[in-house]
Amino acid sequence: MERDEGYCAEALDYHLGLLYAHLGDPEKAAVHFNRSRTHPGTGGNQLFSDHQYESLALRRHQEQAKERSIPSILIASMPRSASASLVQTIAGILDIPAMRVSCGRFPDFLLVPRWFGSASSGGAILHDHFGPTPHNIKVLQDEGVHELFVRIRDPRAAAHSAVNLDRRAYDGDHPTDVENLITDRYRTAFIPWIEGWINVAADPEADLQIEWLRYGGSSEEIGATAQKVIARLATQQPELKPSAAGQIEPVAANFVIGNDEGWRRQISQRGQDQLWEATPDAVRDLLALQP
Repeated sequence: MERDEGYCAEALDYHLGLLYAHLGDPEKAAVHFNRSRTHPGTGGNQLFSDHQYESLALRRHQEQAKERSIPSILIASMPRSASASLVQTIAGILDIPAMRVSCGRFPDFLLVPRWFGSASSGGAILHDHFGPTPHNIKVLQDEGVHELFVRIRDPRAAAHSAVNLDRRAYDGDHPTDVENLITDRYRTAFIPWIEGWINVAADPEADLQIEWLRYGGSSEEIGATAQKVIARLATQQPELKPSAAGQIEPVAANFVIGNDEGWRRQISQRGQDQLWEATPDAVRDLLALQP
C-alpha cells in the first residue's frame, strides 16, 4: 500500500481515535475512526499499518462467511471468563473470523460504531469485553440489535485472575498487596460491568434480550456453551443445525484450569467477607454465588 498523504491522514485519524477512546470521549473517537476508514481487527491498540493488514484479511474471511449466510454472533464477555476459548471454538466450527469492535479500558470499553456496523453485518463473531454504557447501548440500538449473548463468571474469580495476569505481565517481580488490588478491581470494574448488564436485561426501554452464557470452569462447559450458541442461531438459520450436532471439542485459548474457587487461597477471610459484602443481591442470584 502506498503511504501517500491520504494514507498518513487515515493513520493519524486511527491513532487519534484510539487516544480519544482511552480518554473516554466516544463522540470524538467515532469521528476519527470514521475518517480512518478502518474495519475491525483483533484489538490490542495496534499500529495503523498492522491494524489495516489484519483487518482487511479478517474482512475477506467475513465476506466468504456471509456468502454462506452465516450470521454474526454478538457476545459481550467478562474478562477472564474463558471467552477466547469459547469464541475461537465457535469461530473454528463455523469458519468465521473473530473480531474486536471496541477500544479503551475495562470496564469502559467504547464500541466503535463503524467497526460494530461492519462486524455485525454477518459472517463474524465478537471477542469483546464492552460494557453497557449509554454510548454502547445506543450503538446496539442504532444497529437494530435486539439480542445479545453475555458471557459471565463469578466476578471474584475473574478479578483475581485479571490482577494476577497483570502482575505476571507488568510487575511480577515487585511486592504488591494483591488482596487490595483484587478488591479494588472487583469493586470498580467487575461489579459495575455485570450489574450494568443485569440492569439492561431488566429494562424494557433497552429492548435488548440478554442470553447469559455462564462460565463452568471446564473444557466440557466451553464445548457445551459453543453448542448452545450455535443451536440458538440455528433456530433462525436451519443450515447451521449440523454444526451444533454432536460433542464439540473446545479450543484451549488462554484457558488453563479454570478453578472458580482458587481465588480463595490468595484472599484472607476478611477479604472474602469484604468481596461478598460488595456483591449486589442481583449478581449473587444470577450466578448462584456463595459467600
